[in-house]
Amino acid sequence: MLIVTALALLALAAPAHAAFPGANGKIAFASDRDDVPFGVRDIFTVNPDGGGLVNITSNAGTSDSDDDPAWSPDGRMIAFVRADESGEGTGSFIYLMNADGTGVRRLPNTGFNAANPTWSPDGTRIAFATAPGPQAPCVPDCRGRREDQ
Repeated sequence: MLIVTALALLALAAPAHAAFPGANGKIAFASDRDDVPFGVRDIFTVNPDGGGLVNITSNAGTSDSDDDPAWSPDGRMIAFVRADESGEGTGSFIYLMNADGTGVRRLPNTGFNAANPTWSPDGTRIAFATAPGPQAPCVPDCRGRREDQ
């Protein structure tokens, strides 16, 4: 009975969206644990042992929601998706920030409904999917010039 109850609770939990530890050893993940209204997600970092939990993109009081964090290869930056409905234009866009949550900026030319950012091994480009239409990968360099592939 206890196992069935535990499995039922796990089935109701929202899926975790996390990135493997960056070069700095921290894990980045998205969660709605701190925000009101329900469903507004922030990016958090945590040490692999579970200590040092930090909310680095507090969206409390906004309708913005952050997801899909991806560490840069050197561990100094995080690319992520922000569902932005606050005046920048409704949709999901790719943002960059420093590992501590400072310096948040929207990556230009990422289109509408961008998702799943992934860094190139040298850290100079970010691939991501876009919609509407086929989920074709796009690869702008980190200065915002876009090269569709």
